[in-house]
Amino acid sequence: MKRLLQFCFLSAWAFSFSQTVSGTVFSEEGLALPRVLVVNMASSQKVYTDGFGTFSILGKPGDELRFARENYKGERTIISASPLTIHLEKMPQEIEEVRIVDKRLAESQEEKLRKDIGLPKGPDKPLRNRPTRLMTF
Repeated sequence: MKRLLQFCFLSAWAFSFSQTVSGTVFSEEGLALPRVLVVNMASSQKVYTDGFGTFSILGKPGDELRFARENYKGERTIISASPLTIHLEKMPQEIEEVRIVDKRLAESQEEKLRKDIGLPKGPDKPLRNRPTRLMTF
């Protein structure tokens, strides 16, 4: 009986200090974001959002949660109430180089290359799939 009472007391004490906090993570456009890393900084517990952008993590009011996903700016929030709604902002991506080529110029260079190599010109229209006739004897 004494062991049972101790177990109940410890369970109640642990439950009062740790609660499950849940929420949903969205993009700027309002789309649910899957595979977002959610970290409770107080307990170092980590979880990922599911396919619908929802998560559940152990935490108590006052704990800091951080959210991270590739190509998105990180977000942090302090737990106050559950469920949480988090919006992540997409980071701009740099591209190395964009080349704009005049299609007519590219086609004339292709034709010149064909003549230099000696390849015949391809068909103007692709051949249709013709039905094959079966010959019976």
